[in-house]
Amino acid sequence: MGGHSGGFPVRRSDDTRLHARYTSHHTVSGFGVGEHFHSHPNTIFPSSMNALRDLLILNLTLQVFDGLFSYQVFSLGAEEANPIVAAAISNWGVIYGLLYKKTLACVLLLLIFALRHRHALLVKRAMVLTASAYTCVTIVCLWKLLS
Repeated sequence: MGGHSGGFPVRRSDDTRLHARYTSHHTVSGFGVGEHFHSHPNTIFPSSMNALRDLLILNLTLQVFDGLFSYQVFSLGAEEANPIVAAAISNWGVIYGLLYKKTLACVLLLLIFALRHRHALLVKRAMVLTASAYTCVTIVCLWKLLS
């Protein structure tokens, strides 16, 4: 099935995606050569996939810093508020308990990221929420530690 959209030749594939052909002098802001238009409202454009990857990297980095920060705080005598992680720390020690906690968190982030092709908008919101929550918790912990 073919047609024209805004002066560009367009065809629809079997999976209902629109494919447009561009010449070097025809550009549309936000779309590059060879990118696909998705008609489903829960999908985002390929350039946003880079943003999801960046959000994953940010979240994984926050997990590493949270682990290092937690280790420093536990060295000063603080206790873990999460009872499951507190049990892991008391049974396995601070290093292995924190390693368990951070490994589990990173695996869950990777599972969320794995859904990006089917639920990109939901994944983006989850990654932003997770990064925001960890940032807020870190700020509050620093504030309590310094006061």
